[in-house]
Amino acid sequence: MPRRVSTARGREFGAGLREALASAGLTSREAAEILDWDEAKISNLMNGRGGADQREVALLLGVCRAKPDEVTHLLSLYPEKDVRGWWQQHGAC
Repeated sequence: MPRRVSTARGREFGAGLREALASAGLTSREAAEILDWDEAKISNLMNGRGGADQREVALLLGVCRAKPDEVTHLLSLYPEKDVRGWWQQHGAC
């Protein structure tokens, strides 16, 4: 398996997923049971190892009842989570 490199976008994405689960009052195990996934799949997502497509990320955020603006933000980060580089867009800047 190729070694994954931590990126600012990947860490932000993982933190957003953890926050969504916490806000919903769900553990990763509970969310995995609802979605009929292995708990490792959610762990892999939060730790930047991938293992899901954008549709599956959207399903997870739906289970967490994440706010629409947070869903939009996290789904925009997901395809770029592995992109290296210091600079990234922040809001309108």
